[in-house]
Amino acid sequence: MSSGERGVIDFPLSKKIAGQKMLALDKALNISGELIELALQGDWSLIADMQCERESLLQGALDGELPEPLKAEAALKLKQLIAMNEHLTKVVIGAKADLVRQFNAERAQTRAARHYLR
Repeated sequence: MSSGERGVIDFPLSKKIAGQKMLALDKALNISGELIELALQGDWSLIADMQCERESLLQGALDGELPEPLKAEAALKLKQLIAMNEHLTKVVIGAKADLVRQFNAERAQTRAARHYLR
C-alpha cells in the first residue's frame, strides 16, 4: 500500500471490528426508534440516559474506517439515523411548544385570579 492510499486491510480482526461497528449502528437505530416512541408518549424519564447510550454507540461505530464492502450499508444506516433524529427533534420541539402554551395559559389564569382577589 502506498503512502497516499488509505483503507482498512482485510484481516480477520478488522472484519470483527467492522462487524462490531455495524452492530453498534444497528443498536443506535433501535434506540433512536425507542426514543421517538418515548417522546411521542411524553415519557421523558428515560430519554436522557438512552440518548447518552446512543451517542456512545455512534462514537464507537464512527471511530476509524470501515472496509469498503460495508461503507454503503453504513451510509444507509447513517441516513436512517439522521432521518430518525430529525423526526425526534420535531417531536421534542412540538412537546416544548405544548409546554410553553400550557405554562402561558396557567400563568394567565393565575394573573386573573390575583386580579380578581384584589
